[in-house]
Amino acid sequence: LILNGTDPQSNEEILKLAKKYENVHAALGYFHTLADDVSDEDIFLLDEQLENDNVIAVGEIGLDYYNGKENRKKQMELFEIVPSSVPPKKIKVVIEKEKKWYELWD
Repeated sequence: LILNGTDPQSNEEILKLAKKYENVHAALGYFHTLADDVSDEDIFLLDEQLENDNVIAVGEIGLDYYNGKENRKKQMELFEIVPSSVPPKKIKVVIEKEKKWYELWD
């Protein structure tokens, strides 16, 4: 079972579950709706959490220009920062993208 974290609190809760249950694994990230609120401290915390042996991927992360047009720049900044935090052993990334997938590669 893989559980996706989407914010600092859910990431921590999922890590606790993954530690408690052998068949639970974590994918940690910050959902695009938090783009305006994620701080440098949050990114540092995520970097530390990603080192946990129970984490198998980064995610869910993504871009939503359909419902979140007003903060496109912030969403892209967060999207670029979070995958760059991935330790080499954890190269899997879970992406949520609302329409226009090509924008991920531009």
